[in-house]
Amino acid sequence: MTMLRPNKEKLVSNWSIYYLAILFLVAFVIHFSQELEAKNNLASPAVNPGSYSRLVKKASPSVVNISAVRVIKTSERSPLPFGSADPLKDFFEKFFREQMPREFRQNSLGTGFIIDREGLILTNNHVVEQTTDIKVKLANDREYAAKIIGRDPLTDMALIQVAADKPLEPIALGDSDKVDVGDWVIAIGNPYGLGNTVTAGIVSAK
Repeated sequence: MTMLRPNKEKLVSNWSIYYLAILFLVAFVIHFSQELEAKNNLASPAVNPGSYSRLVKKASPSVVNISAVRVIKTSERSPLPFGSADPLKDFFEKFFREQMPREFRQNSLGTGFIIDREGLILTNNHVVEQTTDIKVKLANDREYAAKIIGRDPLTDMALIQVAADKPLEPIALGDSDKVDVGDWVIAIGNPYGLGNTVTAGIVSAK
């Protein structure tokens, strides 16, 4: 039986041809995709920004931290477990009702952004709803007391205002009618007062 030994030089030559062919195919695909992107304007900064750092730096001075205090009142006379004929009535009256707080304070944290140089700030309604004390912390760590100007529970939006000693830096508002599904968007917030957080995505629906 005759053994056929492969020609090593021919084998190397064949692999070189395959290797060059693959490189040529990859180069062609890359070149074709780049031409297609250029024609469809898919690589423009508006569609594929690459980095959001410049936008974040521009918007961050307008993002604020909001802390509020909500006072929740309890009922003056809580019902007894077994009604007025409860055999432990005296026990509950003495050791529980007298020690139950009539009200307690609940802290609320959130974020918002400045929309007017005079101190108008847009935030969520659930952050400031039924609160008695609202504090706003700016990007420069300065704090101001705020008051509620208006609220809309249905859209969970609220408008508050601070009396700043100098004009604030409002964020530039866009036109929502020009937003399309698939557009890039970012969300910037500072709900804990430790610095801004940033996340990105696309508009999935309108």
